[in-house]
Amino acid sequence: MRTILTAIFFICISSSIASAQVKKKAAQKEDENQIFAKVENEAHPDMAAWTRYLNQQAKLPDSVSKNIPPGCYTVVVTFIVDIYGGITEVKAEKDPGYGLGSMAVKAIRNYKGKWNPASQCGNLVKAYRKQPITYTIEAE
Repeated sequence: MRTILTAIFFICISSSIASAQVKKKAAQKEDENQIFAKVENEAHPDMAAWTRYLNQQAKLPDSVSKNIPPGCYTVVVTFIVDIYGGITEVKAEKDPGYGLGSMAVKAIRNYKGKWNPASQCGNLVKAYRKQPITYTIEAE
């Protein structure tokens, strides 16, 4: 009788542990699909490489810049950093025109480096990011 009770006890414990593991995996899968605006640890790139890349991309060819009036034009680009450090869903949120928004989107979309993904409660999560890119057009 005691052996049967012990076996039943271990079966109950084992099933509750398995159930908890299944629930944890389901919660992780749910977090994987969520996109966070605020997280414990922000997604971030290698800042030196990212800054160097954006500075290169902010230089416009003469054929483009000669058709734009002198001034500073800021494009704000939003995108999502996924759990693998990739950049997705790139959009120009603020576009001053002259094709600068599409150029900024293309620059960020073509970035070959990886970001360190954001984390929430110890899990890697998708997170929104905003990146301003300023183009300066000087008078000739």
